[in-house]
Amino acid sequence: MSFKTGRKYTNKISEHIRLREISDEICREHKLSVLENAPFYSGDKGAYWPHKDGKMTRRDLVKADAQRALDVSLNYPQFFLNLRRLGYEIDERRLSVKAPDWERSIRLSGVGLTREVIEASFQQHRVSDTWYVFYRAHIIPEPKRKPLDDLLREMERDLYRSHSGAGVFIGSVFLIVMLLLQAAIENARYTPLSPTMRLEMQNVKQYVADHRFLKDNNIQTTAELMEHIAQTQAEIQKLEAERQHIRNQIRRAELSEKAALKEEAKVVTKKLNPLREQLKYFQRILDKSDYVYTMLETERRLERQIGRNRDYER
Repeated sequence: MSFKTGRKYTNKISEHIRLREISDEICREHKLSVLENAPFYSGDKGAYWPHKDGKMTRRDLVKADAQRALDVSLNYPQFFLNLRRLGYEIDERRLSVKAPDWERSIRLSGVGLTREVIEASFQQHRVSDTWYVFYRAHIIPEPKRKPLDDLLREMERDLYRSHSGAGVFIGSVFLIVMLLLQAAIENARYTPLSPTMRLEMQNVKQYVADHRFLKDNNIQTTAELMEHIAQTQAEIQKLEAERQHIRNQIRRAELSEKAALKEEAKVVTKKLNPLREQLKYFQRILDKSDYVYTMLETERRLERQIGRNRDYER
């Protein structure tokens, strides 16, 4: 805050760019290397770690799906129809899309598909001699199979007792998602309708591990999961108190006794570490359960919508 003007200091991107220019000049004077024409701001910071792990972000999924829809479209109505078949809600005026369970839309121009690019693609398809061959091989059909409904038929009572006093049947929810994702990977006919669930296909190994963890700990409901969390926290607090007691003894102990007491503290620490890891795992699954349940409900709603549309067409 300036004492003269009372204005707050603003750290603008232009000032960082100017600072970089000064730094580059100094480096050139001292014959040091300079990154020429390197972008100062790469944009989507949230994509760094997913890309580093070889995974996709929502924007990546939208870009891939929109390009897939565009490749088999001759005009906007056909393009929008293909996007809807891929599970998106569309704002045709703004050219933005969102999955039913996403809070914010993503503009197609933000992933490189501006109106100019889209319309140029339409024109290119119209004059191409080979486009119709490509179209017949890569057409996006209206989904006909409903794998989630098939999976839910025998699990309906368990899953949709989820909002009873017992809490969400989290074991069943994770099992269904795991089976659905595995089926989609093994057979393209079972590809999920929801973009969110299609994005989760890259995390199928984690869902397998989560389901195995719940099964090994005999956890079926969120109530049981929360009970395990409380028990684990109590065990951790007990061991931490025991270790602190030993550390207090170390402060007052004779030099000859300190080595033995430190070893006792190490033994307690070894007991604490796996409990803390287990608590993190419990908490992560609990935090994730609402997201997974909502994703499953969205997929089921889309499958039912397909059924209603087919009945209406008849």
